[in-house]
Amino acid sequence: TSQFPAPTIAVGSGCMATPVTFARQAARGIGRIGGGFGWPQVCVRGMKYNLFPPLDFLAYLKRIHVAYHPGRERTEVARKLIMHMTSEPTKKRWPKLEASFELLGYDAPATIDVEMLDGRKKR
Repeated sequence: TSQFPAPTIAVGSGCMATPVTFARQAARGIGRIGGGFGWPQVCVRGMKYNLFPPLDFLAYLKRIHVAYHPGRERTEVARKLIMHMTSEPTKKRWPKLEASFELLGYDAPATIDVEMLDGRKKR
């Protein structure tokens, strides 16, 4: 046997979960994507490592334009996206990303226009 303990897989609860706990959570559907818990982590000697860190979708875009009416209901996602894509850390991380937004003066649904790195456009 080794002097170091075997790595344990923890879901959302830090390094305290055991493989048995992970199996129970997976059986209940907690550890899957969209299950409500965080990404699986491997703990080795008390250090946490993310196995599958979430990727930011802005890494795959060349251009993004968001248009929304601030007074309309359920436009919180559009506002958060604008805050995210115009933040300084995002601009530093992806300097070639062309991000723009438009505040509409009339009641209309929010729209997002994107152009992928390979030239495909979606609305």
